[in-house]
Amino acid sequence: MQNETSELIEKLDLPFPWETNARGQIVMTPVNYGHSSRVGDLIQLFARIAPEWKAGIELGIVTSDGVKAPDVTLASLAYHERHKDEQDYVEEAPEICIEYNASSE
Repeated sequence: MQNETSELIEKLDLPFPWETNARGQIVMTPVNYGHSSRVGDLIQLFARIAPEWKAGIELGIVTSDGVKAPDVTLASLAYHERHKDEQDYVEEAPEICIEYNASSE
């Protein structure tokens, strides 16, 4: 059921991030400019302090609680090599996953 739900949602080509919960229900979370800008700042910071790692955004990760899409991921080269050709969501999360949550948002 989870895979079918994910496939259907992908066909919608939604203009904002989405996830599913443990019951396969869609959780949509559009973000504002401030949030987007701060996530961009994090990616730039990672590029400076860990240039040998791969930064990413909104990677679909299959979990026991549904498909999650953290704002930013940071993956080692070993992780990148294992997953670089995958066309679907991953079941193994990268080493670092960040969900940015400011109390003012």
